Amino acid sequence: MTSISLPRTRGAYALELYLPQQIEITIGRLGKYSFSKGIYIYLGSASGPGGINARLGRHITGRPFRRHWHIDYLRNHAQPTAYSFISPISNEQSGKPIECCWSQALASLPSMDMVVPGFGVSDCLSRCKAYLLFYLRPGPESSKLNPGVLMQDPVLSALAVAINVPGNRLVENTCLVEK
Repeated sequence: MTSISLPRTRGAYALELYLPQQIEITIGRLGKYSFSKGIYIYLGSASGPGGINARLGRHITGRPFRRHWHIDYLRNHAQPTAYSFISPISNEQSGKPIECCWSQALASLPSMDMVVPGFGVSDCLSRCKAYLLFYLRPGPESSKLNPGVLMQDPVLSALAVAINVPGNRLVENTCLVEK
């Protein structure tokens, strides 16, 4: 994989992952879950030192690390295929964290589904049930959506509308992961 250049600013991000085969994974204290082969989108925020570069970069590169976040358990088996990021951390209109706005938008799409209740929301102040992992269900609508779905409608449009930004603002920061 080539190196990527990500900003060191705080912000929110969406990471698309491709799981090449069905697998059962124990996700920390959440327990064991079956993950189907397919495309997953993980939503998160980066407010610590190094911002988006540190957090999203860690997930993309997959360097050896101890499992700290729920996504680390899945990331050991799934490959990143695309990502998008934006600064700031919260939606200017609602004041809610961007990942909360994004999760509600993606959950409303008929092709998206929540897979693991509680995944990634242990520090969510908005009391989200589970918004950090969605699986693109197989079906006529999603059969034409190959890896890179994060960069396509309706997903990219849903993310932009959820935080009231022009779609091109997200497009500028949405990339396929080079292998």
